[in-house]
Amino acid sequence: AVGGGGDGGPRGPPRRATTVGASGGDGGSVSGSAGGLWGWYLRMLENYPLLTKATTCALLNALGDVFAQVCVEGAPTFDVLRTVRFAAIGFVLTGPVVTFWYDLLARMLPVSTLGGATSTIASLAIDQLLFAPVCIASFFAIVKVVEGQVDAVVPKLQADLWEAVKANWLLWVPAQAVNFSVVPLHLRTPFVSVVAIVWNVYLSWSSHK
Repeated sequence: AVGGGGDGGPRGPPRRATTVGASGGDGGSVSGSAGGLWGWYLRMLENYPLLTKATTCALLNALGDVFAQVCVEGAPTFDVLRTVRFAAIGFVLTGPVVTFWYDLLARMLPVSTLGGATSTIASLAIDQLLFAPVCIASFFAIVKVVEGQVDAVVPKLQADLWEAVKANWLLWVPAQAVNFSVVPLHLRTPFVSVVAIVWNVYLSWSSHK
């Protein structure tokens, strides 16, 4: 999370490695049960959770923008700086903020107290009705500001925010239902980052149309 990147607070005594578990908690130490690239990634999540999640978001943000420029927009020249800006937003903003948000939801709406179904439904409702619109509006505003188009922020929000929120619900309501119900807390940001490859293509196109 912001200011600590924690996925469940201070570490206690070493725990036995377990496989990736079901919903709710942080899933325990999982790196010992996987090898290869996936095992390395899980170890990075354990040892450097915030940095790993921010880097994951940055790389997948960049991938979404590359796909948008090359395959959706068919731009005659590739805008490298635009892709760098998208990656920077993922690293500085999206990764840390989303990590903090999922930690906060897990503390506010614990499965152990509310039960799996109630926790999932409440998390999904708060995420999609409160957090998602704020994130989309912030993203549009930040893109315009870093591109030096401060005067375009309000017109952009007036023109495209509602359409973007509706498009967000089509993808993210089912994706987040899966995320909150079966994905362990420490893997929720990476899961969202993978799904967001599709979303980032839309955001990249929508923020520049």
